[in-house]
Amino acid sequence: MLTLETLMSDYSLVGPENSKSYIKTQMFDGLGGECDVYFGSEKGKVKEEQIATYNFFKDGYKKYITEIDLYIQSSFDKSEQKRAAKINDTALRFDVIDIPFENEKYDLLLLCGKSYNGFLGLRNEISVRIEIKSGNITLIQREKQRLF
Repeated sequence: MLTLETLMSDYSLVGPENSKSYIKTQMFDGLGGECDVYFGSEKGKVKEEQIATYNFFKDGYKKYITEIDLYIQSSFDKSEQKRAAKINDTALRFDVIDIPFENEKYDLLLLCGKSYNGFLGLRNEISVRIEIKSGNITLIQREKQRLF
């Protein structure tokens, strides 16, 4: 469980003077890849509510995975539908978690996705933006596809 003291000692404070964030890269069990976790701050200070939001998410993130996977499946284009079985077997990956200092729309922003090999062996990315307020998903949308 994250505490304010742990955040201050284990996270790096980065960014311009007027919008610094605490950042640390973490792993989540059962998910692929590493995730950058950001805590927005005001003059280097973080609210206890931000810590509570993160701890709530960290303890219960698995409850969101099914909903995210179902959304991704529902958003497949025609070429992805042909590769659906392969994409569905790919582990979901959390890329970024942002807990803003103040935001009326959401308490936590999650950017996540899946990668798969598509046409000509190019790696395709399915990226999803999720906004969570009071423990509930309030927005889930697919971001523009990137090719690597």
